[in-house]
This record gives sequence, structure tokens and C-alpha cells, in this order.
Amino acid sequence: MSEHGARIPTGFFQGLQLCLPFVITVAPVRHGVPTTGAVEAVAEAGGLGILIGSGTDQAVETFRGVARSLSLREAAAFRPTAWADHLASAVAAHDVVIVPMSRDGADLAPRIAIALERPLLPNVVEVGQERIVATRLNGGLADVYERTVPVVVLFKPGSRGVVRDPLMTVKIDRRSIEPTGVLADPVLVDDVPPDSRMVLLTEADRVVAAGAGVEDEEGVGLTDRLAAVLGAGVGATRVVVDRGWLPFDRQIGTTGAMVDPDLYMAFGISGATQHLSGIGDPRHVISINTDPSCAMMLRANVAVVCDARSTLRSLLQMLEP
Repeated sequence: MSEHGARIPTGFFQGLQLCLPFVITVAPVRHGVPTTGAVEAVAEAGGLGILIGSGTDQAVETFRGVARSLSLREAAAFRPTAWADHLASAVAAHDVVIVPMSRDGADLAPRIAIALERPLLPNVVEVGQERIVATRLNGGLADVYERTVPVVVLFKPGSRGVVRDPLMTVKIDRRSIEPTGVLADPVLVDDVPPDSRMVLLTEADRVVAAGAGVEDEEGVGLTDRLAAVLGAGVGATRVVVDRGWLPFDRQIGTTGAMVDPDLYMAFGISGATQHLSGIGDPRHVISINTDPSCAMMLRANVAVVCDARSTLRSLLQMLEP
């Protein structure tokens, strides 16, 4: 029920992007770049959000046409525990606090939940006036939760489309924060370059994906080696995951990760609808398959009619040191 007693259907505010008082998004920012999924999360909150981190003024441009009201909390280093302590009073009046389900978001959201003494729901794909929908982490059917208590949710990137309104203006409130040192936060000891193959697929700029056409675990190993050379994340179809060749967090599609890289290389992937719906809109799609008429080949910018394993071996022979 709304404040005026009228019932609002689930999802109604999503289309109209209304600023409803019961929900707000908190999005971490690093050097002017919002965390993955931040724009979708602010859209899900009807355009209401708090940006916290470094370069929040610069990050505002990313939200043009989506955000109606942004509170900018400029802070230097990423300190999720201290930030959560600072944010608790700012978001306490909102029944639902949305945090994007990215690496930084996953660090921040549990701490906000603890500070507010609220439950935390991960893998959320819809926040409605009366219910919250979350997919199961094993890729099963969605769970629906009635909104009976205030919660903090981790919103899954790729869960909804974002339509920008070029006429929309955004109200900005700027604040600098200096979190106290009372609460303990991890201390940076060293900055080690990441293994690109282990990066969250939702954050990968390049993805090398394996399908049934790589034939076995040895073929998957070849895609892993190519990903290492290209600085790409490793993805897979459901068939590959079901056969135990890669873990579930590598699965791409409606029951797995939703990605949107610049480059997507598909080895031995026929292109089932469930898989294609999860690859986003890459700038470059390269498909290697023996079937020239399969859906993945038709989707590709470059389609190579060839055996996936032999192509992988040839590429590795050329590219590996």
C-alpha cells in the first residue's frame, strides 16, 4: 500500500522510475567509475541513490537520464566497514536498501545489514512495492519474498534493462565524509594484478566461453589457456557446467551470469536461447563452430567454420610465449 492507501502493482515504479521513499540504492565508486550494476540498481530504486567513494562528481554522468536524486559522499580509500557505519543513519528510513552485487557491493552490503540489524538477501532481480524476487545461487527457480520487514539486498547486474530519459534532471547533494578509525577495516598490504580468468564474469571486458563442442575437460583447459593469454574471463554453457568441467559461477545465461563484454569468443557453442540471452550486447562476437547455421554463428560478427579444439590449439601456438 502507498502512503495514500492506493495499491501499487509490483514493478509499477520500475517503468515510471518514480522516486518511492521505501527504497534507495547505495553504489560504491572508485576513481569516478561506479561499481558494476550501479545504474540498474539506481533505476530499480526509482532513481534515488547514494554514491560513495572517490570521484563521485565524475560518476554522476553515468547516471544521466536514470537518476532523479543522488547524494554524493566523497571519500578516499575503500573502507566498507567505516562507510557502512556512516551510511546507516542516511538509509535507515528506507525499508529496502539496494546495493549492486559486484565485488565492492558484496563487501559493503553485509556491513550495512549488520549496522542496521537487518537481513541480507543476495541475487535479487526485482524489488517491488510488496515483494522481492531473488534467483537461487544454484541457478534454480526464483524465490519470492513478501516485504514484511526492512532488508538490505544485493541486486544482480543484468537483471533489468535501463531506459534513459534525456529530459530527466538529477538533484545533487554533495558531502565529504571522513569515516572515523574506530571500526576496523582491512589494511591494504600489497596490490597484486588480478588473474583475469577468475574475475567476475559480470565485470569482464573479454570473455572466452566453452560449449559442448570443446568435447571434454582437456578442451576446457585449452579455453582457459587462451583466456590467460588474452586477459579474458572464462565462461561456459550450461552443458559444460552440468558435466562438471567448470563450476557454476562460470555459467552464462538466464540461469547463470549475465555478461556484457567488449569481446565474446564462443568455442563450440550452438547458441541456445538461454545462453544468448545472457551475453548482453558485445562489440565483437567471434564464434567457432562446425555448424555454420547455428544460432551462435548467426549472432557473430566473425564466424569461423572449424573444429573448436583445433582452432584453440592453433591460436595458442601463435599466441603463447
